[in-house]
Amino acid sequence: MPNTDSAPPDTQVSAANTIAATTTGISNADAVAINLEQSTATLMTRLLQSADNQDVAGAVALIKTTSLGSHTSAFTAKEATVATPPTNPTTLPATTGQTFAGSGAPEASLGAKEDTGLTGATGPTGAIYGPGIAGDTLANAQIGGPASGASNTQVAFKFTATVTDTLVSFREYWIGKTHAGYGGGTGGTIRVTLQTDDGSGFPSGTILATKDIVSPPDDFTLYSFTSPPSLTVGKVYHLVHTNIDASPTVNFVSVDSVYCYGAVNSPRNARFTDAEYGQTAKYGSAPWEVRNNYGSAPWEVRNNFTPILLLTYGGGIT
Repeated sequence: MPNTDSAPPDTQVSAANTIAATTTGISNADAVAINLEQSTATLMTRLLQSADNQDVAGAVALIKTTSLGSHTSAFTAKEATVATPPTNPTTLPATTGQTFAGSGAPEASLGAKEDTGLTGATGPTGAIYGPGIAGDTLANAQIGGPASGASNTQVAFKFTATVTDTLVSFREYWIGKTHAGYGGGTGGTIRVTLQTDDGSGFPSGTILATKDIVSPPDDFTLYSFTSPPSLTVGKVYHLVHTNIDASPTVNFVSVDSVYCYGAVNSPRNARFTDAEYGQTAKYGSAPWEVRNNYGSAPWEVRNNFTPILLLTYGGGIT
């Protein structure tokens, strides 16, 4: 039961009223009330007796009414005049109704089919429902390694610069030498070069920066360029992975990517166009080593793969 001792003297009420005048919004009204309570020792006792460390709402009400006395109505009226903080908008962004290949197509009103979440971001197809990256599982790509049957296998991650700045570091998902099928031998030495685009979506061979990594370990290690290259917003670049070991098919590791089964829509992802982001590969050192009769072009698009890649620019943007 609340304590019903007499109210504090007028001098204390006057001091409390002065404190009450510091109320600037509904968000700090309770904080002011606590300040009022702390200004009166008698009210501290009443707080402990009435709340008993349980009825906090009742204690706050007691603080307000006892501290302010006859000024309670004026204080309450002041609170009522303060605008209520705005709530989050409830209107959802427009959607595109895009679906990806496979069973169980979603409702068209939900937009592009994704895994989870809702964002207000937009991609090449309009507003995005979900994270904007399509994927069924993870899949590795050997850097070197025997899987392709070629003398060596290079893998490139294509991306578009989001700012004009230096590229300080990159982080990828590596699977090391100790995992059968993903790596082998010593793990090799992987040379990662940043290259410009050749105008058709493949690495040009023009190198802007180089990082040699000896037997990359598992997981998401951060690597930095000794001399960070300058990138231009909107331009396409490629991080090219080449195994420079003397026996690349024996000593190798893999990079992991997001993977979609079966036929893949274009664009591959709701967030990016295929020209902005993707993965390519080169099998062997000469055009005639390109597998599956892909013609004379040494590089090919890996349609089912989306790189797992984090880039950090000089200004701190990732």
